[in-house]
Amino acid sequence: MKRVIAVKVAVTLLNLAVRQHWLRWQFNLCRYQLKFSPHPSSSPTRHFLSQQEVSNYQGVFKQLVGTWSNKTLPGHGFNMIALPYPKGPFAYRLLVNQYNEELTFKHIDENVANRGFPKDQFITAIAYQQSIKQLAAEDSPVSGEAGGKNLDIHHEVGKFLYIKNSQKKDFDIARIEVVPHGDSVLVLGNMSQTDGVPDVKDFAGLPIATARDINSPYLAPYKHFHEHLFQPKKLS
Repeated sequence: MKRVIAVKVAVTLLNLAVRQHWLRWQFNLCRYQLKFSPHPSSSPTRHFLSQQEVSNYQGVFKQLVGTWSNKTLPGHGFNMIALPYPKGPFAYRLLVNQYNEELTFKHIDENVANRGFPKDQFITAIAYQQSIKQLAAEDSPVSGEAGGKNLDIHHEVGKFLYIKNSQKKDFDIARIEVVPHGDSVLVLGNMSQTDGVPDVKDFAGLPIATARDINSPYLAPYKHFHEHLFQPKKLS
């Protein structure tokens, strides 16, 4: 009986010693973390801008706020995409769309803290929503699935992020997007400012992972539209 009591007392003391050591380790870890974390008073305050504040906003996204659309130039959106089509000779069809687009930017969130080590990042975020409606479409080979006018063909939501104190010079802006295909994308890049409109160079629309020869039998759907140009719907 005395041996059993002695063993229980020894186990209890051992447990207390382990707990004391664990608590001391936790305390030292917290002290280590607090030592290297920015002092709360020196960190910018996160602020979700009100509608009135957005109208007077002078930050990096100031020229994006609002709704962008091609209502004054209807039907000036065009898209080309290859889609799976098992019934076709090459198991794909090439779809060409004419469309209208609306893109809305709002909800600016300033000084979003991205906690890290050795220091936190602070981010400006702006939310966007994009919707695209089809006006006319053709495909090759003809599938009967191209769809007609006012068909919703794309919907996307996401955010643009500006990293105020990026620790790497390469990346100071990011885009997060979600589309209802089960796709979620994060794209990183850098931002620069120029005068005037972007200079977009001409480029071939042929698939990259091919010989990129328009006469290749596999690219017959592309050759079809090269020789028989898609005729968009005429709008005033």
